[in-house]
Amino acid sequence: MTIEDYFKQKDKKIYLLVRKYGVIPVKGTDDHTGYFAKLCREIIGQQLSGYAAGAIVSRFNKLFKNETPEAQKILQLEDQDLRDAGMAWSKVRAIKNLAELASEGKIPYEEFCKMSDLEVIESLVQVKGIGQWTAEMFLIFTLGRKDVFSIGDLGLRKAVVRLYNLRVTKTLNERILKLSRRWSPYRSYASLLLWKSIDEE
Repeated sequence: MTIEDYFKQKDKKIYLLVRKYGVIPVKGTDDHTGYFAKLCREIIGQQLSGYAAGAIVSRFNKLFKNETPEAQKILQLEDQDLRDAGMAWSKVRAIKNLAELASEGKIPYEEFCKMSDLEVIESLVQVKGIGQWTAEMFLIFTLGRKDVFSIGDLGLRKAVVRLYNLRVTKTLNERILKLSRRWSPYRSYASLLLWKSIDEE
């Protein structure tokens, strides 16, 4: 059964988004050598516009003479070097903590492709500054995991409320999670469609 046919059978409203936008591919990589740099970018980009995050990432990369950021290189930098790239102090501390844990082997990047979604999340949230949402974004956009839905994402919640005409009540998150179970094992595909519907708005 194709993904399109699956949604047609399981959820007509998501199927309407498929008809409108097509199936948006979930892309990831099993090349673990770039995972550390991607996590740094995820931390930098938290609660920032794409433009602001891009500017800081550009200055951050220049600290490494445009080579790939690595844990040991970050540990050799002064905290002020990262701050001068435009990061808030909380993000400086988060990236330094990520580098420390990575250098100690506590974040097993090379094993991520063999680990379950939950195991990857548990590994990442050890980092001060990486929470559930950031870990879930890493699962979707870096590892290309196909069955992830982030209830903590404001855009997804907004899209679901609009698509299903839901009332905002105390039980809203529970209702959204119940809906999202219909989409498994393709919740990441549904998420991409929902984000697209908000972008189009």
